Amino acid sequence: MFEGEVIDFIHRLVDTKNINKRIELMLRGSLIYFPFERASIFSYSQLSFIGEGVMRVDADGVYPITYIREDVRTIPPIQAAITRNKAHYLFLDQLRKFIPNRYIDQFELSSLLVIPLSYLRNVFGCVLIDRYVGTKPIDNSLITNVMEYYQLAVHSVNKSESLTDILSRREVQTLQFLSNGYSTKEIAILLKISEFTTRDYISSAIKKLNVNHRTEAVAVALREKIIH
Repeated sequence: MFEGEVIDFIHRLVDTKNINKRIELMLRGSLIYFPFERASIFSYSQLSFIGEGVMRVDADGVYPITYIREDVRTIPPIQAAITRNKAHYLFLDQLRKFIPNRYIDQFELSSLLVIPLSYLRNVFGCVLIDRYVGTKPIDNSLITNVMEYYQLAVHSVNKSESLTDILSRREVQTLQFLSNGYSTKEIAILLKISEFTTRDYISSAIKKLNVNHRTEAVAVALREKIIH
C-alpha cells in the first residue's frame, strides 16, 4: 500500500482540472516515485485495436507523440498486456524481437515496462515506461507497485467525474436516440453517419458503462441522467 506522500500526490492529481496537465502530472508521478526517467501515454480503441500516442514526459520536458499510431495486434507483448490488463516488462532482446526498430532507434530503448490503463474493467490506453535507473534488477514487486499506482490514479480521477464525462458527445446522442425508440439505421440517418459507425458508438458506450447490452446501457444512462 502507498504511503501518505503518494496519496497526497493522487489527491493533487484529482484536483487538477486541465486534462493535459492531469495526464502530465500522472506520468510525472511515476518518474518521481519509481526509478524510471521517461513515461509515454497512449490511447487505445477496443473497436479498431489502434493505439495512438498522446504525450511523452521526461526530465527535459513534455512532448506530444500524436504521430505514433499502431495496430497493437502487430506488437504481441503490448497486445498481451492490454488483453490481460496486466503489466508486462520487456528486456532488450524482447524489444528487438517485437518492437519496430524505428522506435527502438529513435528513443534508444533498452527495456520497456507496459502498463495497461483501465476503468470499470475496460482498457482504454497504456503507459510505456523506460530508462530504468534502479540499483537492483527490476522485479515483480516494482512492476506491481507501478501498476497499482496507475490503477489508483485512474480510479481516483474517474471516481471524481460523472459518467457523462466518460461518454463522448456522439455516444450520448446515440443512447438518446435508442431511448427514443429509433433503430440503428434511423440513428445513422439522423446523425448522417454510417450504420457501422453507429454500431461502433453503441458498442463503445456499452463497454464504457460496463454493461452487457444496449438496453442496459440506455437504462444506466437514464438513471444517471445522461439522457432523458
